Amino acid sequence: MKLLITVVCAAVVLGLSAGAMATVIHVPGDYPTIQAGLDSAACGDTVLVASGTYHEHDIVMANGVQLLSEAGAESTIVEADSLGRVFYCESLDSATTISGFTITEGTDVQSLHGTGLYCYDCQGLVISSNVVTKNTCLAGLSVGGGIFISGQAPVIRANSITNNYVQDRGSAIFCENSSALIDGNEIMFNESAGVHGAVYLVRGFPLITHNTISHNSSFGNGSGVTIYQSSPTIMMNTIEANSTEVGGAAIWNYGSTPWIAYNNFSGNSPYAVHQEGADFTIDCEDNWWGHTSGPYHPILNPNGQGDWVSNAVDFIPWLTLPYGDAQIAVSPDSFHVELLVGTSLDTSLVVGNEGLGDLTWSISSDSLWLSVEPTSGTTTPGAEDTVTVTIDAGELAWGSYEADLRVASNDPVQDTVVVPVHLRVHELTHVLLDEAQTWVPRRGTLDFDARYINLGSEPDTVEVRFEGYLPGATSPAVSYVDTLAFDPGLTKRYYALPVPMAAPIQSGYTWRAKLIDPPGSAQVISEDAFNFEVMPAMEGMP
Repeated sequence: MKLLITVVCAAVVLGLSAGAMATVIHVPGDYPTIQAGLDSAACGDTVLVASGTYHEHDIVMANGVQLLSEAGAESTIVEADSLGRVFYCESLDSATTISGFTITEGTDVQSLHGTGLYCYDCQGLVISSNVVTKNTCLAGLSVGGGIFISGQAPVIRANSITNNYVQDRGSAIFCENSSALIDGNEIMFNESAGVHGAVYLVRGFPLITHNTISHNSSFGNGSGVTIYQSSPTIMMNTIEANSTEVGGAAIWNYGSTPWIAYNNFSGNSPYAVHQEGADFTIDCEDNWWGHTSGPYHPILNPNGQGDWVSNAVDFIPWLTLPYGDAQIAVSPDSFHVELLVGTSLDTSLVVGNEGLGDLTWSISSDSLWLSVEPTSGTTTPGAEDTVTVTIDAGELAWGSYEADLRVASNDPVQDTVVVPVHLRVHELTHVLLDEAQTWVPRRGTLDFDARYINLGSEPDTVEVRFEGYLPGATSPAVSYVDTLAFDPGLTKRYYALPVPMAAPIQSGYTWRAKLIDPPGSAQVISEDAFNFEVMPAMEGMP
């Protein structure tokens, strides 16, 4: 009869147009209790519960009904007062939801399983965004202190399942003969006085993903997860600081074929993963074990400083950084650009992600002449994004400029990468000095090349002024001027200047070249300089 009711209910829901005949039932506005509201609801209805504490137990959930709180779990509490379990769910489908409640003080009167929530044969039932806490199974054979699952494939998502207690197995979740999705939950501080801890998986194909399974304890075996004759997929979880009093591990496996990958293990005692018996090896590749050196195994990895693993655990290869961490790679690491006055350049910066989690980044510039597009983004693991970098000399005079691009990200190791940008702005004709030596003796010659670059299409006549500065001086000690015409392209000239015997033996001399255009004016269009040192005259020099 229950199966018939479920099918008929589903057919009615599918036959309705969106929103047709659906009713929102308010508790306590329309009905004083949650159970009364559910009893009056039909498929497609919503029972909306106001803030408050509701002292109810053994609430029978109705199929096809959304049971929601108005203000969330913190202010909407369903307390069973140790008189029985809190919720009873049987043969419910994916149109059914329990969301937004604190579910507490359920107790196993008459050896009940699942004193928080009992879910039997529920295909797609969604239990989300609840706080399941302080539920207890005291009888020796009672299991599933927080949530009991048997059969089908309910969805347990984004709940906080904490501080539940069992005498036997599954202080947080007991899951049997099920393909349940257990995703994004906090499963913490649950305790088992027996040998099987927070999550107990037996006979089924459950999917355990994105959970934090932490600080759970049991007398022995699996303080975090126990796997018994089951084939679960356990991926992308944080499993840390779980402990047992006698032997055991965060994950304890017996007679099962789990796939355990891309999880972050750390601080579990005594083992992170323990395979009971060595008849076959279980797949635990590509996990983070709390240290870049991998897990400790006395034979296979004696230098590992991460959590321990037992025999018959295939942990090679392992992750060298935690799963979910982004790792930024920026290229190039600097820019060196030369531009003419009034011009601009578009170039590229590549932001890559060498980590195992999404990289979120943003880029800022400390100068108006330097900009990027886009300024922020998200880069998936193994991917790269190309950012356009615009260097604009349109408002700049000739000269040298320095700026930084700062790439901020969620990389936990390197949250900011600084990319220096070195810009040199030239007039159409400019000069560059290439010193041939950094020191010169008295009575020697200072040798250097001057490169005159005319980027135009016609010859350009400019005044060339050379100036020599003594160390620390602000005005030249010597200078001379020449007027030269440069053809388009590069003109290179070699100079050898005599250094007098009277020159002080000292470092910090400066030789500077300036281009003046138009000749005879004070308009400097380009200049360059280098430093040199005067040494004692060499032996045998005249």
